Amino acid sequence: MTPVPETGVTSSDAAPLLPVGQLLIERDFAGRQFLGTRRMQEDYYAFCDMSTAREPRGSRLLVALGDGLGARVGGNVASYLIVDSFIKAYRRSTLSTAWRLRVALESANEKLHDLSAKLATEQATMGSTFVGVSATTQSVHWVSVGDSPMFLFRGDTLKRLNADHSLAPILDERVRLGDLTVEEAARHPDRHIRQSACLGQPLTIVDAQMDPFELRSGDILIVA
Repeated sequence: MTPVPETGVTSSDAAPLLPVGQLLIERDFAGRQFLGTRRMQEDYYAFCDMSTAREPRGSRLLVALGDGLGARVGGNVASYLIVDSFIKAYRRSTLSTAWRLRVALESANEKLHDLSAKLATEQATMGSTFVGVSATTQSVHWVSVGDSPMFLFRGDTLKRLNADHSLAPILDERVRLGDLTVEEAARHPDRHIRQSACLGQPLTIVDAQMDPFELRSGDILIVA
């Protein structure tokens, strides 16, 4: 991994352990990207040390991930812009952790609006899902928009922590009510349509963890 000084953005290349205080790259946190079956990568992520002057380096880690919407023009640009702008806005803020995450997200979404306005064409509307996480060894806060998941692996159980802003939860609720079968919900053509994403427009659906979510020894967090 090769940190970029201003935002802490890293590439997906492996690298030796880099000491950053209490949290070590490739020991306590790491990032990977896989192209899969698509022709280009429209995802972007970054790590940033947010420890205070009174704390050891690496005591607080800020993580940001954007998944550009492939059906829109410039999904890769949107994911980069939303992540980069979010981290810069978070670093400027002096609010509490939870509110810093929320305000930084709004600021980043406004940057996306400004860029889309400059392009001035409907075809150039850009979009990205987003997950922003502030983590210490004791607890974690997050803010997210869209369907990019944040999982907690604890013991032998994998649990999603943030809300899924696709139509999947609605279809699953219809299964619970008996309106659909499990198979019908799983194969529904609209299952992965998003109810919310960062599009440079007012954010109407946002998941924000306002109170610290306590972590236990051995917990693994996965943002994907």
